[in-house]
Amino acid sequence: MNQILCKYHPDNQAIFLLWNSETLKIACEECYENFSNSDYGQKFKKLTIRKALKEPDYFIKQFDLDEKSKTIMSSLENIPETILTELIEKIEKSIQEMSIILEKVIIEMKDRVCLLIQSRNQLRYNLEKNSYYSQFIKLIDNLNSQQFVTHEFVNEAENKIKELFLQINNNKAVFNSEVQEQLNLPKLAKQAGISQINELQNRMNQFRREIHPFLVHNYNKSLTFSKVHKNMHCLISQNGKTVETSLNCYQSCLCDQMIPNYGVTQFAFLIVELTNVMIGVGNKSIVESRKYELCNNLGGGAYSISNSGQCYSHDQIINNKSTGFGFSKNDIIIVEIDISDKYIKWTKQSTNQSFVMAINTTLNLQPCLQFIGKGKVEIIDFYSHGKQEKK
Repeated sequence: MNQILCKYHPDNQAIFLLWNSETLKIACEECYENFSNSDYGQKFKKLTIRKALKEPDYFIKQFDLDEKSKTIMSSLENIPETILTELIEKIEKSIQEMSIILEKVIIEMKDRVCLLIQSRNQLRYNLEKNSYYSQFIKLIDNLNSQQFVTHEFVNEAENKIKELFLQINNNKAVFNSEVQEQLNLPKLAKQAGISQINELQNRMNQFRREIHPFLVHNYNKSLTFSKVHKNMHCLISQNGKTVETSLNCYQSCLCDQMIPNYGVTQFAFLIVELTNVMIGVGNKSIVESRKYELCNNLGGGAYSISNSGQCYSHDQIINNKSTGFGFSKNDIIIVEIDISDKYIKWTKQSTNQSFVMAINTTLNLQPCLQFIGKGKVEIIDFYSHGKQEKK
């Protein structure tokens, strides 16, 4: 686009159309600021010329659209390019981080995303067929083709564009009809795009499932009881793998590692000794505010089950509800947290009995134990195939 100088500020490039029902100006940034800070007539609408020349949808949305046209126009925003680009970046990052040989699958996913972008561009191309938009392009092209642009020529252009905009406003039915007619075909492409996105999501979920065993194993390997975020009477030993206490009072102990905010995470505890023990997850800030004491009530910050077969929730009125099973010395309790489906699941390994509870995944959660009286618990390294290794 050739540079058009503002007739009011000759040193500035004219980049906007400022208009309302009374007037239209080809204006620069300084003009826009002056009009914005004044009480001149009706409030001005601002159209960026360069953007309008590239994006017919941007031009069309400056005018009054009926509900059907608005729905059709919103289809351009259903699959925004920024999200598709971000998706490609995430896929590329996954290749680097996981170092798993899925290159062929990833390239196929990227190709599908590129097809969606092409579909979006086709939709925009169809919008260029709008007769009013075509007239607008011709008027601007006529301005650009002039070697020397006089004030009189600019005035004439302003009048013609103003007349065009008035025609659009006065012929809303025709304008909207053209929009809808041009977009009937791309509407089918939109449905195909949604299907492809769903398929892409399924493939990404498959990818996560394939790498999940590695993530679970690494999380278990690094899991340790915290020497800081615990009740002062809890004793940590065996390089953070064991916690024990002998006092008859409420005591809580968190693990150092936060639950990952994606996918499914598993870890397991071996009950070495117990009087009353509660196993689950807790929010560090809330548990800490309670001085690492009682956390098994409503608002206590923890989701847990007890060895006597009862459950406790931070935000649900289900406390003391039966879990259907208890546990005792030498039992192994496997804990599973699913961030996507927002649940925590406890499984007693020896009987395969389990209990599921909904959790608030917006909380930052960490593995958490609570004791009343003497008890000792160890973190074990749990493998999804049923093998455990005592640490």
